[in-house]
Amino acid sequence: MKIGVNTFGIGKLLREDFSGTLMKLREAGITAIEPMVLFAGKEGGLADRLSAYTVPRIDQAAGVWPVSSAGAMFAAVRAEGFSIRSAHMAGPGWRRNCIDRAIAFAKEQDISYYVISFNQSSVTEMAKEIAEFKEAVRRFRENGICILVHNHEAEWKDCGGENVFSFLMEQVPELDVELDVGWVKYAGLDCVEIMRKYRDRIRILHFKDVREGAGPRTRNTCFTAIGEGSIPLADILKEAEEMDLDETGFVLDQDASLGSILEDIRVSVKNIRQGAGFSAKGKERYRGGLKLSLMTFPMIRDRMRRKMNLEELCSLILESGLDSVDMMEHEVKLYGGAAKVQQAFVDRGIRLECLISTISMIRGRDRAIKQGIHNALVMARELNCSMLMIIPFPQMAVKMPGLPSREKMVANAVKYLRLAVIAGRKYGVKICIEDTPTCQLPLSSIAECREILAAVPGLGLAYDTANMIPAGDDPLAFYEKLKSRICHVHLKDVRKVRDKGLDVCLDGRVLKSCVWGEGIVPIRRIVQRLEADGYSGSCGIEYVAPEKEGIFPNQYQLERFLAYLNRDEGDGEIPERE
Repeated sequence: MKIGVNTFGIGKLLREDFSGTLMKLREAGITAIEPMVLFAGKEGGLADRLSAYTVPRIDQAAGVWPVSSAGAMFAAVRAEGFSIRSAHMAGPGWRRNCIDRAIAFAKEQDISYYVISFNQSSVTEMAKEIAEFKEAVRRFRENGICILVHNHEAEWKDCGGENVFSFLMEQVPELDVELDVGWVKYAGLDCVEIMRKYRDRIRILHFKDVREGAGPRTRNTCFTAIGEGSIPLADILKEAEEMDLDETGFVLDQDASLGSILEDIRVSVKNIRQGAGFSAKGKERYRGGLKLSLMTFPMIRDRMRRKMNLEELCSLILESGLDSVDMMEHEVKLYGGAAKVQQAFVDRGIRLECLISTISMIRGRDRAIKQGIHNALVMARELNCSMLMIIPFPQMAVKMPGLPSREKMVANAVKYLRLAVIAGRKYGVKICIEDTPTCQLPLSSIAECREILAAVPGLGLAYDTANMIPAGDDPLAFYEKLKSRICHVHLKDVRKVRDKGLDVCLDGRVLKSCVWGEGIVPIRRIVQRLEADGYSGSCGIEYVAPEKEGIFPNQYQLERFLAYLNRDEGDGEIPERE
């Protein structure tokens, strides 16, 4: 069985490097291409002429080729050794004003199948089109061209006991099917059951995979390589063996990728070839001995924009093989408060490793500071959390006028951190502070951290592996000199860039957080040192939010972090970006 690919998801790659992309597809095991061809009215008509202006935007995203130039594209594809058996019809190519041209093009290009998508959820609306569509299917048949209907999720929407897909199957007996198993799964239906029901009419299977739990809120980010998502690949392949499919009966149709779509295609082909129960990629989970917790504050953006809820946050944690988090006090409030968060965590076996609270001690406002400490400790107790990290010097304070002297800020911090440590003992909560990346504030260097720690007995240190870099200190040297006070770790990697920001280094460049292994912090060597020293505390994953929002981009991004620790090679020399 040949495996093809639809051009929808690879349109941009083909525009940027046509021959190079085809070469990579061939190396991945793809032997056929299913182009999308745009028909926009009679040849030379107004709609056809307008398509010359509108199609570049469509093509950039979707790999759509206007019929006026598609012939040359077909020839170029075939010259590279790929076959073309089917073409996905974009636009009204089956309507009266287009059908003659569509038939002529199919004959010129030796196309066996035209694929048509309605993406229609209303049987009533579909019924208005059915007479003209039936006549079009008949005419195509007369000219030796088979019409296949391609489903999205919309066609499976129940409309009083029937749906658009079943309506089409009943009303147009000559109509065959290109079944998209991914959209069937997305619609909440049984892929194999649908395959059996329409076995005699399915000619091509569109292979799409979607992540478990995909729905309207995650529709644009739910796609993944075949066999890496939620479709029952083994059962689909087994059922396909009993079907009368075309010689290119498997066509990959991945709309988008959170990483490299070419890599996803390679993995997809491998998984299909290997068959039942095989995953070429697998879910990335940490395989080392350290206790990892996820720092969730980068998801605040997603929560604020309603792209991430508490249930999805819990799923993200557990799907990554983790069972603990570091969470900021105001995050807890955003997710509905301590009681709601704690119940969700208890129900799923997740624990809050460290609660983080910003309590400004810069100006020594006695009442506000004491109230802040009390509130944070009460929340920690409600969340059954035994560690509270206090941020006494908020970064944004450097923008405020009349900043006190460093000596005054340190004195204030020592005074109130002593009170916090004493109060923490009553609540059974360990108090700690973290080194800061802002040189204008205390705690940015080894010397300043040592000064405050020496003045506050019982105070712990949350060791951030990058925050000392702006002050000129080395991450490993920082660890060696202060490891006796370290009770928690935040594993963070950074790049130095020419940009604006608060984390300004002595050389004028700014720190920007990045995925582990892509910056200048020797994360793996630090982890090895922690393991060698028998460190038994938790290490927070100082996570960098992905560009796209929602649970699935975050899952993919977190896998990138975990994959770094699982690799065996040492830390590479990463060039500093100008």
